[in-house]
Amino acid sequence: MKVYTLSGLSGSGKTTAKAYADRLGYETVSVGATVRRAYRERGRAESIGEFVLRVHETDGRAQFTREAVTTLADRVSNRPESPEGIVVEGVHSPASVRTVRNEFGTGRVVWIHAPLAARLERLEQRESTCRPSELLARDLRELNSGLAELAAPFGHDYYLSNGRTRGEFERQLDALLG
Repeated sequence: MKVYTLSGLSGSGKTTAKAYADRLGYETVSVGATVRRAYRERGRAESIGEFVLRVHETDGRAQFTREAVTTLADRVSNRPESPEGIVVEGVHSPASVRTVRNEFGTGRVVWIHAPLAARLERLEQRESTCRPSELLARDLRELNSGLAELAAPFGHDYYLSNGRTRGEFERQLDALLG
């Protein structure tokens, strides 16, 4: 079975890639959605970024990926037929990649890149208060928590560029996932 992890900075197109995989018949899960759910259930009076850092310190960098992968593995095992493949969206560290590979026996890392201006434009549509300084601070936090190791030339198996049109990005996705 094909297993992919999607990594990239905020606004790079990971969620778009996950939705495309859904349309192709992949079983998918979003680590980011798992983080947001956990924050609603277990968060304190701290920001979501502080919550993530606290969980990483206490439970390890792969904690949210473990939770997402457990949910995904349960869904896959309960399906009457095998999915086209598996996509775990929002993997942010080598430890998280190992979690996916330990569960499914394999996992190819897909790094999705988009220029800062394109990412900022996308995030402004999604989050009404996203400013360049906030995005750069988020980028640094994510890169320092393990994402930089996946962005490095030998940290990923595939590289997709999402700086132009959605159609061009989907053609790349189709070549990889289709």
